Amino acid sequence: MSMIGNLVRCEDAKINEFHTNPNLIEDFVYGSNIDSSKRLDLDKSWHAIHFIISGSAWEGDPPQNFLMSGQPIGNIDLGYGPARTFLSSEVKNINDFLNSSSFNFSTDDLVGKLSMNEIYPQVWNRQEDIDYIKAYFQELKLFINNAVDEKEGLILFIN
Repeated sequence: MSMIGNLVRCEDAKINEFHTNPNLIEDFVYGSNIDSSKRLDLDKSWHAIHFIISGSAWEGDPPQNFLMSGQPIGNIDLGYGPARTFLSSEVKNINDFLNSSSFNFSTDDLVGKLSMNEIYPQVWNRQEDIDYIKAYFQELKLFINNAVDEKEGLILFIN
């Protein structure tokens, strides 16, 4: 079974509602009422992107560790643990970090580091793999930038 990274843009009030009543989150994220522009599927690139922006396989400091952190919504398992959230003010900090930093997508250097650190799904060994990661990273940056423009928070989950 694959581990797929997902993000959903959402108003802060709705995020607060989910923290008050975690049982609502599953229907929300798996429901069809969310506009497709407010969803982002990172496929299997999420762990590689986390590694590239944080320098760590599973840890990291805020805001660069955002793909592995956030405020959990109760203990409702959406596949691989609970959904996690960031309010719009936190998303702005993430966006500022992503837009003010440069990241190394050099194939030779990156392939070795991804392999050595056992970055999921442990198949990163060709230029096409790095291009795949970089394309999803660009989508992620745009998605987060749009969340900031709309003053939205984020819900993240892996399924």
